[in-house]
Amino acid sequence: MKHSAKKPTILSRSIAFALSLPIVASTSQQASAATYFWDTTTTGSWNTLTNWWTTAGGTTNPTVIPSAADTLTFNGTAVNGATISQLDANYSITGMVFNNTGTTLIDSNSATTRVLTLGTGGITVASGAGAVTIGDATNVTNITLGATQTWTNNSTTNALTVVNGLTMAANPLIFAGAGAFNLNGVISGTVATGTTALTIGTGAGSGTTVTLGNTANSFTGNIAVNGGTLISAYASAAGATSFLGGQIGTVYRTISLTNGGTYQNTATFKECLNKAA
Repeated sequence: MKHSAKKPTILSRSIAFALSLPIVASTSQQASAATYFWDTTTTGSWNTLTNWWTTAGGTTNPTVIPSAADTLTFNGTAVNGATISQLDANYSITGMVFNNTGTTLIDSNSATTRVLTLGTGGITVASGAGAVTIGDATNVTNITLGATQTWTNNSTTNALTVVNGLTMAANPLIFAGAGAFNLNGVISGTVATGTTALTIGTGAGSGTTVTLGNTANSFTGNIAVNGGTLISAYASAAGATSFLGGQIGTVYRTISLTNGGTYQNTATFKECLNKAA
């Protein structure tokens, strides 16, 4: 009798221990994405917690700096004016939203080059936002695409300008909205040959305009202009790079124009034929 009386006790403890495991695992996965709101028009660093709010019109500062799951909004409600927001290190975030009616500059806080990795959230510029610039000739900030994403500029009067390098890796990039994009740094990446690397516009009348401004662009993959406008000059010298990207062996890219999409070549048509990329 003593032996059989112990069995329920042992079984009961085993069940209690097993049931406790999912509870512990669930607790460890409670971290969730957050939205940060820049709260000042004074030049400031991303690692200064008092430069951020946890709500659009809030007064509460976060307890940790932004990380890969987070979306950053520039700026908080009623915080408008010339804004310089600086990276003190390399950062990975989900995406960025710009609604500041003044100008916004995102760059490094020193001459040390920083890398900003963007996830699936991409970039969105509101219709009433001022001009947005990412990167600087001295305080360099390069962008890396951490996932396939969309950049949307809804401002018809102010452009989104990327000054420094854009590394696509193998991630296609879509440009949307009625506004303009100026990509002045080198665009690199290895989107598969024969597939689309850059899509400009989302259909007829989209109004999206993208200017490729660097002759050393080396990205691979095709370009689809879907109701938008692609603008570039053209390098007439032979080589593996151009405004329109790089060449792999004898395989050149295709630029497809659909739904009223246009390509504006700011060099001569003859140079375009000579390059044949």
